[in-house]
Amino acid sequence: MPDFSDLAAAFAAVLDALPQPIVIVEPDATVRHANVAAREILQRGDCLAERNERLRAADAEDTARLANAIRATAQPQRSHDRGRLIAIGAATQRLTLLLWSLASQPPGARLTAIFIDDPAAHAAMDEALLRERYGLTRAEARLAALLADGCDIAQAVTRLRIGRSTARTHLQRIMAKTGVTRQAALARLLLRGPAHLRPRRADDK
Repeated sequence: MPDFSDLAAAFAAVLDALPQPIVIVEPDATVRHANVAAREILQRGDCLAERNERLRAADAEDTARLANAIRATAQPQRSHDRGRLIAIGAATQRLTLLLWSLASQPPGARLTAIFIDDPAAHAAMDEALLRERYGLTRAEARLAALLADGCDIAQAVTRLRIGRSTARTHLQRIMAKTGVTRQAALARLLLRGPAHLRPRRADDK
């Protein structure tokens, strides 16, 4: 028989590695788990927070809407009711939440996974992983991370304080090492690879 405590710990570790903010809640909005990316949003507290172990919005009206959406998602009447989308917060600080019902124990009870889209979030590439995965130098990894983040060469040159010819040379070497021939393909490759994750390292606390 599998050890479910070990399974739960492994599942939590996987969630923590993801750049996507995810919160798992009970039908009464009690937080069962918030991954690292979600914790950053909850600690910021401008739109969403954890108070008395429950998920709350900054605004009372949004909190009521969120609670109703969690209850409805936890007990879907039809299979296509398992997911719902709501937005909370002011226009300048707005989060979009995708709520999705998860089967859980005991039978009949359901947890809800909340996937948070935060326009203000920034998940930087892990430059060490870029070096390990593709054999890049430190300078090449820094440039690759900026390109994957949406910078063009001109912006990267300014950010890195290097010459345009140096940046072009780095880019050519990055493409040779990654096996792509276009900058757009390079960005897609990096974004689909492991360097956007949040792996725990030996020196992490």
